[in-house]
Amino acid sequence: MTSTVTVRSDSQFARNVVSYAGALGERWLRDLPRRIEELANHWQLTDITPFENLSFNFVGHAMRAGESVVLKVSWDNAAIQREHSWLCHYAKYTKNMVVPVLSTTEQDAYLMTKLIPGTALNRHDEERATEVLGRCIRALNEVVAPMSDEDLFPSTAVWFSQLQVAGDASKQALGEHIDRAYAISRELLQSTDMRLLHGDLHHANVIRHGDHWLITDPHGVMGDPAHECAAMLRNALHGLHDGIANGVQRRVSQLAATTGLEAEKISAWGYAQNVLSCVWSLDADPNADIAPVMAVVDALYSN
Repeated sequence: MTSTVTVRSDSQFARNVVSYAGALGERWLRDLPRRIEELANHWQLTDITPFENLSFNFVGHAMRAGESVVLKVSWDNAAIQREHSWLCHYAKYTKNMVVPVLSTTEQDAYLMTKLIPGTALNRHDEERATEVLGRCIRALNEVVAPMSDEDLFPSTAVWFSQLQVAGDASKQALGEHIDRAYAISRELLQSTDMRLLHGDLHHANVIRHGDHWLITDPHGVMGDPAHECAAMLRNALHGLHDGIANGVQRRVSQLAATTGLEAEKISAWGYAQNVLSCVWSLDADPNADIAPVMAVVDALYSN
């Protein structure tokens, strides 16, 4: 069974992969068509078609025995293993909460159910979207079962340690925010109940499937439950019709009410994590546009 997929070297997807993975990414991109063909033969897949707007992994629609499925392949084997393990863990302890996994991992890839209609949460109004995200965060936080492979997942402390080695572009653009964000993360992590987090839970990673909203694309990281709110604060900013400052504060209040988490912790983690997001962006591309995220940082700065 053959399935030919091509990746243009000048595509944004290819540029993303190379910017993060360097020479490893270049080799992976060259080998990707052959690897997809191997996986197609292994899982008996046909009609593999890439998603539009690929970011850092290959994700494609496919058919298997008359069923629509989704294939995900990554250059980062450890990340794909964490993602698969996270989804299997929460599928075991929740109902209709995460995208169903259809296979074991093949080192760098796995299959999942195709979500229908597949509408992302960022297509919905602001208040409703924040409510759904809050319910997702609360449901995940209610799962206290231990994981047999917890060692797969790094601590958010590892993430925030990257602030200490931020590049020149980050230092110039962010100034005192870097040291302040690092100090906040250290203080909060000293008094937290570490839980398994999604790590990137925002509007585009919550997808409609039938009557349910399902979570996709986890990073998998151990951290403070309030940290889970941080990613959504910088996403779908188009829905904040009365401005980012007011909108972000309203999101914090609504998330606190829905999740039962402290608004002060949500704000503190939102500030620190969004500073870190700016550092990640600028260290990868010194010309990256961080203005929207910096507006979120500024909105949270005084809290």
